[in-house]
Amino acid sequence: MEETVIKYVVENAVESGLQAMVRQIGYCIYYKKNVKNLDEKVRALQAMRTEIQEKVTAAKKNLDSIRKNVEIWLENVKKEMEGDDMMVGLMNFINGEEAKMFNHDVCCKSWCCLLSRHKIGREAHRKNVIVEELLNDGSSFENVSYPCANWLASVITHFISTDDNVAFASREFIMNEIMSSLKDEETYSVGIYGMGGIGKTMLKNRVHKQVVEEKLFNIVATITVSQNIDVKKIQDEIAQIFGFEKLNGIDNTATRAALLLQRLEQEENILVIFDDLWTINLNLFTHVGIPCRYKRCKVLITTRILGVCRSLKIQKIVEVKGLSEDESWHLFKQNVGDVVDSTALQTVAKEVVKECCCLPLALVTVGRALHHKDKLEWDYTAKKLRSSNFEDIEGMTSEVYTPIKLSYDFLGNDVLKRCFLLCCLFPEDHNTHVEDLLFYAVGDTVIRGDFNGKVFPDQTFLAKMHDVVLAISIASRDGSRFYVKAGLDLQNWPEAGSLSISKCSRLSLIDNNITELPDQPELPHLLSISLRYNMSLYKIPDKFFKNMSALQSLDIHGIRISTLPSSISSLVNLRSLDMGFCVFHNQLDISSLGELKKLEMLNLANLGLSISLPKEIGGLSRLKWLDLSGNTGLTVPPDIISRLTCLEYLDMEDSFEGWEIGEIRGESSGASPFFNSVNIMVAKAETVHLHRCSNLKGLASLITSRRGSGFNNIKRLEVSDCKEMYCVLSSGTVGANEENPNALFTALEEMCLSSLPNLKEVFHCLMPAELSLENLKRVELDNCPDLVCIFPEVLWNKLKNLEVLKVTDCRRLKEVFPLGEGIRVASNDQKQDHSNYHLRELSLKNLTITSIWKPAMFSLGNLKSLEVIHCSELKYLFTPATVTSLQRLETLHIINCNSLVTIVAAADELTQEDEQIMNPHFQTTAIFPNLRVFKVNDCKSLKVFSPPVNMQMLVLEEGEDYEYEDDYDYDYDCDDKRALILGGVRYLKDIWGGIIPPVQSFLNVTEVIIGKCGWLKHLIPVQVLLSGGLSQLRKLHVLYCESLEAIIDTDDDIIVDSPPQNEVILANLEILVIWKCKSLKYILPMKLLVQGGGLPKLEVINVHKCEKVKMICYEDGSSDVHDDNKTIILATVEVFPRLRTLSLSYLPQLSSIHHQRNTLIHFGWPSLVSLFIIECNFKSLPLSHKNVPPKLENIVGITA
Repeated sequence: MEETVIKYVVENAVESGLQAMVRQIGYCIYYKKNVKNLDEKVRALQAMRTEIQEKVTAAKKNLDSIRKNVEIWLENVKKEMEGDDMMVGLMNFINGEEAKMFNHDVCCKSWCCLLSRHKIGREAHRKNVIVEELLNDGSSFENVSYPCANWLASVITHFISTDDNVAFASREFIMNEIMSSLKDEETYSVGIYGMGGIGKTMLKNRVHKQVVEEKLFNIVATITVSQNIDVKKIQDEIAQIFGFEKLNGIDNTATRAALLLQRLEQEENILVIFDDLWTINLNLFTHVGIPCRYKRCKVLITTRILGVCRSLKIQKIVEVKGLSEDESWHLFKQNVGDVVDSTALQTVAKEVVKECCCLPLALVTVGRALHHKDKLEWDYTAKKLRSSNFEDIEGMTSEVYTPIKLSYDFLGNDVLKRCFLLCCLFPEDHNTHVEDLLFYAVGDTVIRGDFNGKVFPDQTFLAKMHDVVLAISIASRDGSRFYVKAGLDLQNWPEAGSLSISKCSRLSLIDNNITELPDQPELPHLLSISLRYNMSLYKIPDKFFKNMSALQSLDIHGIRISTLPSSISSLVNLRSLDMGFCVFHNQLDISSLGELKKLEMLNLANLGLSISLPKEIGGLSRLKWLDLSGNTGLTVPPDIISRLTCLEYLDMEDSFEGWEIGEIRGESSGASPFFNSVNIMVAKAETVHLHRCSNLKGLASLITSRRGSGFNNIKRLEVSDCKEMYCVLSSGTVGANEENPNALFTALEEMCLSSLPNLKEVFHCLMPAELSLENLKRVELDNCPDLVCIFPEVLWNKLKNLEVLKVTDCRRLKEVFPLGEGIRVASNDQKQDHSNYHLRELSLKNLTITSIWKPAMFSLGNLKSLEVIHCSELKYLFTPATVTSLQRLETLHIINCNSLVTIVAAADELTQEDEQIMNPHFQTTAIFPNLRVFKVNDCKSLKVFSPPVNMQMLVLEEGEDYEYEDDYDYDYDCDDKRALILGGVRYLKDIWGGIIPPVQSFLNVTEVIIGKCGWLKHLIPVQVLLSGGLSQLRKLHVLYCESLEAIIDTDDDIIVDSPPQNEVILANLEILVIWKCKSLKYILPMKLLVQGGGLPKLEVINVHKCEKVKMICYEDGSSDVHDDNKTIILATVEVFPRLRTLSLSYLPQLSSIHHQRNTLIHFGWPSLVSLFIIECNFKSLPLSHKNVPPKLENIVGITA
């Protein structure tokens, strides 16, 4: 063998000389290095190829041209990685099982292996050079594409030359028709039509959901068109969905359509849905740019006009009709409630349903309107439905109009009706924010009576009207006093005859292209006017507002004007003004706004102001809502905000740096005039959020109130990114005294402090009389690295209603709960009250605390969730004094606590102080009786652990992945609540802590994974199995447990004296995997298997790299078998009737399956399909012609 190898190498040396000989020998010696380098470089090349390909794909989508050298490089990489047989073979070798066997030391004895190593080493070296060149070339690409010089002309040419060619049973047929058409390769367009309110949009939503779930299309784009079509807006929405940026800056719709068409033609399989199409003059192909004549792009439209489908030449048209009588009754009942089943209402209810004409929208709206109404109102409704007069509204029938108009009438409350009508000021299908409505509501006398002057800046509400409802809303306006032309692309101011001077009270021209306004329109009764988003408007005439003395709401949000007209100062009754995001061509002078003395809401956000806020603004004494955000160049003199005595909401994000704080006048008196002004501002506020207030050192100067009412309305306090803050409040600046008898924070429910690098204490030296924290329920502290104390000891008795406490990244914090006589757990002669405190969730992350409580905190009887993460100094979590109170704890997570030795401290670890308060009932009290989920991760020092009694999911693991591969499909679901996982707990010696838990602890565990528990010697006490434990276990994995000697800690006396009563041990075990347990001597003793009836469901046995295994059959307790022959498993009478796979690999001392002297042991293997024997010490395969399994298909035998 060796002569053949030498001859092979010498022949090469003769041909190429001494240098070549050295190189050839080097291929054998350094083949591992060459293979490893190739693997690393190929991975880098694959990553580079993916990155460059993604850039190329994005460039193509944007119609850019790809550089030629980039295309050549991608082609070369593809050819090398996929088309070269040698490279493919090498990569398959590197990533396959062959590499592991090939690298095994014993394999070196084979002469053919040396020849193979030479060949592999040589080819790996050669490929390394090629891959290195590709990597160098790829890294030189700064750009993969460039804009095409004649892209516009080419696209237009291409464009011109192109040919212009709640599921009800009654809806299931329609759905099936639509889905079948979309799946049909010959159908590229589908239309859904029917009257308004019939349920077209509902069907469209169902179709969208279903095609996404079934993955019928690569991309599904839905566009809401509505009655007033805006082609440019449609194109922009489609371009955004497909990531197409080329349309930006192009106004010509034909050019945009041509570009969009070419972009969408690049897609393979897309669906574009147009909801609520009205016009018959729209061509999706030429006007919009949808390639709807091609199979790769399908179109679905909804419309209430059949002619729209026909004009678009829709191939499949589906009509949506009303619901059946039964479905109508069901839908109506669902919205009105079971009251319709009563004898008194059933007759009239049936009549109401009949009058709704089986229309879903009518049934829903009327049903909700009649909810909780009495019999008289039901009769009135039926009568109104029969006799209501229909107002002619385009696209709507009386059957739709009447019930919905009636539901408006049934709102009953004038405030609700008025709010409903205000929604019609906005365009159809527009997402209307509640703040937008507030700007109109604040000037409405009806709404103000119920409004109480409060604003809700932290609430996020959206209103969006169905177009049918919007039409009825407009038709319901009292005396046609609303004039709404929103989103209609108007370019001129409405004609004089359109605006009734005596009647018009609300004028909405939102989102149009009006270019010019009249000089001085006569609108004396106008209450609100909105010119929002008229981007073509560059000037407001100087006298425009002169004859609008009644105006209360003015909205010029997002328009482009040079200056404010002087007539704006004549709007003496104005209550709300929105100038946000306006683009002013000159530096804006807003001093004239100081004349608007009744102003309550003012939006000056994102105006790019680089001025000093005029002093006139300080004269707006009624102002409640002020937004100054996004004006980075704005400065605010210290005497302005202080005069806004009614201010409740102030948004100053990204505008605070330029504020003049003023001179601090002394620590005890209050501080700057600015902070005195904030004190006045927040007196009525319920939420205070201070963000990036770089000069703010504390809140004392903000909340000092001579009237004693400061901050007593606040429910939520958020302070973040205030670099100078060292304390929220401290003694001497606030407090209860003769002048201020009221404590602070009486309403506070949540407090969140984050990114405060200099915060040392939350409350410093404050006495309980100064603070009222009885309503505080949630406290979050994050990234306060200098914090040393959360709450002082004297305040803890004020926190009995605290429910959630989260502390993260506070590295100097040494204790969460302080030591104090008033907050300790009751001593031996005192009775504990577990209901005193309501803390239910505690989270501690990235802390250096050595103990959570010293020595114990108040009773933890209500705590349900405890999370301790990255607390590297903790040695134990609980003392016996605290652990007994955790009777309601359900979830416990302990992650990356490297010093943690035990969960509950032992007696010898307790301080003298701890021992003095030891609970006398500790030994007899159940620990964690309600714990369901227990997770321990990366706690490398943990040595003792006792599973809780009722635990359903236990996870102890290490963060790194196990280097472990299976020969079978392994699908572990981390959400399985019946999994027991132990891993990376390197110093864990005993899972049970010397206590055998009740059997019910493990009745439902289906999977056990033990990994990297380096000190663990025994896994399962035999008593657990004999008493029925782990009876549902299906998978058992034991990995990398170097000291493990036994899976089952057997006791011969117990096995003999206490056999199970007609019960199979591990009766449901299906998979058994043992990997790299080099001290393992045995797993399942034969005697236990025989007494228990075998393992009837076991299908897979995989034993890998267990160095001390000598046999596969351990006969425990037998006199004729010596102790050194103890090994693993297998038995007498068909112990494994279902075993399909037996894999034994790299077991150097394994020489036989069982002890040959035992004549009772035989192997029938009735279900064995695959047998793998790799690198074991067998002299021959453990099979004979008399003992061939009947189903055996695969045999792999590789010997040393």
